[in-house]
Amino acid sequence: MKTRVVRWGALVGVAVVLLGAFSAAILSRPVREPLSAVLAIVVATAAAAYAWTTEKLLEAEIRPNVILSTEVYRNALLYLIVENAGVGEAFEVRVEITKGDFTNFPKEKVSTARFLTDGFSYLAPRQRHAFLLASTTSELKDEAFVELTISYRSRDRKKYVASFPFRLQELLGVGLIEDHTPLGRIAKSLESIQKKVAGDSTT
Repeated sequence: MKTRVVRWGALVGVAVVLLGAFSAAILSRPVREPLSAVLAIVVATAAAAYAWTTEKLLEAEIRPNVILSTEVYRNALLYLIVENAGVGEAFEVRVEITKGDFTNFPKEKVSTARFLTDGFSYLAPRQRHAFLLASTTSELKDEAFVELTISYRSRDRKKYVASFPFRLQELLGVGLIEDHTPLGRIAKSLESIQKKVAGDSTT
């Protein structure tokens, strides 16, 4: 993409120079002067467009992209995932509830998780954190909905904000976390602990 933009800018520049030389060589002065003014406008517009496109491409190559998503492990445990899916570092990551709340979420809710109050000071590219959100076997009597808004800054202090709605009824049973991943191993350990606690309570 970047190569195509550079090539496009070079072609526009060459075309304008050639057209200017052509007009200077064969056109009369009354015609040449208005044409020169038009060419100057074309050059300025092309240069501005080229600079803007280049800036956006460079930003895409270095910007962070912090997202919120969910994953389910073994169709049993639903996790809320905070991940920097971009290629740049994220700083001053903050998460806040902008709509709804966790009132109708089951007991495994993340309302007391520290990331909701403290956020993260730093997230490296591809770094992710998981928080237990619910069990897919939970019985929901009322609608469980919350919208989380996340804000963060890039290394050059540019701020980004994005909102992510979560309706628990739509999320239960969606996606799988593989056993061989770090998150899968954590989920498996939590599942074993839950089974042990449940067994001890029946004895």
